Amino acid sequence: MLRSRQRLDQLLLARATASLSADDSAELARLLAAHGGVDEEVYERAAAAVCLAALDTSEAMPSRLRSKLERQAAEFLSSEAPGRR
Repeated sequence: MLRSRQRLDQLLLARATASLSADDSAELARLLAAHGGVDEEVYERAAAAVCLAALDTSEAMPSRLRSKLERQAAEFLSSEAPGRR
């Protein structure tokens, strides 16, 4: 069982960083079914976090865009969305 879990992690990592062949995709589907409850997006979230961390944020957001986003955020927060009170 440990070997199949290791292979599952290898395939999930490969899917998050590259593309899988048809055979690997089929194997991944079988392993996911065999290991119920596995967070199959964990490597994708980790890869996204690495990409976000590597972004160049030294350039400031244009003031017009910043103002628009701040206005939209304020409108959203002040709206009476369902479940908010």
